[in-house]
Amino acid sequence: HVGMSTFQVALADFFAQRSGDAAFEGSPTKMYKAMACHAELRSKVYAHGVPYALRGMIWLSWSGALDSRDMAPTHFDELVARLPEQFGAALTDPRSEVNQDVHRTLASHPLFDCGSGPGATHLRLILFAYLAHSGRRYHQCFSFIAAALLLNVDNPQDAFWLFVSL
Repeated sequence: HVGMSTFQVALADFFAQRSGDAAFEGSPTKMYKAMACHAELRSKVYAHGVPYALRGMIWLSWSGALDSRDMAPTHFDELVARLPEQFGAALTDPRSEVNQDVHRTLASHPLFDCGSGPGATHLRLILFAYLAHSGRRYHQCFSFIAAALLLNVDNPQDAFWLFVSL
């Protein structure tokens, strides 16, 4: 364990204790959920944070977002498909609250690039899909929260479900 962080040591011990456990074979979801119940590992996460490489999957699993996504695997895509019908011109109107915020959210980050990067497109979809899903009004802080989630997961659908779980 020389040169390993306390989290890495706890994680290595966790996996060593469970190697060969048939209940976890081929199921990363079950493994991440079991990690949430492991007291020593959980205390290391609380004390030191989640390592970046594991952050997205642990957040998805521990927040319940993974369960929500798995119960409704097509929900996000269905919401996105109905956005033009539900929001019309607001989707592309630069004066809409969502688009104004997307333009300013992490503007210097290459993923968002003043509202024109690929992350900005995903951010717009997440925000409008969330409004359609929840029926709530838009709030300025939504864009920064959703952007932070996008930076830590692999795709907009996972970021959407994390956002919903908040």
